[in-house]
Amino acid sequence: MAKADIQTSTYELAVSYRESADLLVDQISAGKSVAGHKIFPTMFLYSHCVELFLKEYLRLKGYREKKPWGHDLKRLWAAAKAQGIALAQPHQFDTLIINLASGHEDYQFRYSEKSFSHSGPNWTRRDVGSLAAAVSSERELVRRAASDKLEKDGVTYYSPLANIFVSVDLDNTPKPTN
Repeated sequence: MAKADIQTSTYELAVSYRESADLLVDQISAGKSVAGHKIFPTMFLYSHCVELFLKEYLRLKGYREKKPWGHDLKRLWAAAKAQGIALAQPHQFDTLIINLASGHEDYQFRYSEKSFSHSGPNWTRRDVGSLAAAVSSERELVRRAASDKLEKDGVTYYSPLANIFVSVDLDNTPKPTN
């Protein structure tokens, strides 16, 4: 797999983790779940997508070092802020990072062996949505700049990934053939 494919997949993974967490928040909010036992997987998914979104943002800003931040959400967020990331208001992302870090970096969202702080799922969803929008906007700016440069150089920009579509129809189970 080419390096560009790996970098693109970081963003796609972040989106997938976010969408999965949002589904759990929908269940919690609709009263279809006891919040206590689903809050941990929800916060795990959100904390991991935040890590991936921040790493993608920093990659878009030109960082190429291998794993300079590890899984440290506070350092990732500080670096992204230093690079000018702008989230839609209102947001409480500084507090969200502190709360997510307490469960993310010590693996407590996975194992829950000690006490830690976490944010409410709806607040987390809102602020992670702001982060996702900021990273998506930065991706589009970088894509446009690359496309403009290629066009200026007389090269047509074409993204084959934009034309790939994969579908799994879960409602229609394949029927065995005789």
